Amino acid sequence: MTVSTGESSLFSAATTYGIDLTARCVLWTKDRFEATAVSGNIVAGELETSDGTYESARGYDLLTGTERWRGEDRLNLDGKPAGPHLLLVQAQNKDDYRVHVQQFLDPGTGTMKHEAPEGIVGSRCDHDGQNTVVCSWNQGNLYQDWAFNDRTASLLWRLPD
Repeated sequence: MTVSTGESSLFSAATTYGIDLTARCVLWTKDRFEATAVSGNIVAGELETSDGTYESARGYDLLTGTERWRGEDRLNLDGKPAGPHLLLVQAQNKDDYRVHVQQFLDPGTGTMKHEAPEGIVGSRCDHDGQNTVVCSWNQGNLYQDWAFNDRTASLLWRLPD
């Protein structure tokens, strides 16, 4: 469970708790970690460094809170679930903020599955309940839609502008 008091430009207000629902007790706590996806026994999301400078995608053991994988440090990282088997990570390179990163990661291992299209920044992704993730983006009268395989993140189709 992740709780937050709101957004802050100085530090993350998110704290994630690993909770045993049967025993009704907290197993672990991670400050500055915002959980966004659960895959098997891994909870994935974004962790802000203690000084608030960088963020990285992370994966923690669901039962112990032990770190299982860590992505690269980035600026303005945003991790979103993209179906049951993918995590969409969008960020800026920490060494050159002009370089944007859009990647589909395996939330269980942190392994990059596929580079996401550049225009996908800010989109919302939903799973069709079978094997396809559809991502949509709109701004004003401009719309973009993509469909990806939910395991490989390979592009299945894209609607024209």
